[in-house]
Amino acid sequence: MSMNCLGEETPNQSDKPTRNEDNEEDEDEFNKWFHIGARVGFVVCFCKICGPLQLKSSCRDRCLFFVIE
Repeated sequence: MSMNCLGEETPNQSDKPTRNEDNEEDEDEFNKWFHIGARVGFVVCFCKICGPLQLKSSCRDRCLFFVIE
């Protein structure tokens, strides 16, 4: 005879994610957002540095003159 009532069934343990699976999901989520942030940061810094060089000929001439010499 079982000690459980009809409504008290033990939940299936395979349905619940283990701590390792949760940790892997957290790491995947962190890595995804880290790479997105790194790409956005690279694009912003690239535009911030190279944008004025493309738009202003005086800045472009000074930088190229500095690099050449």
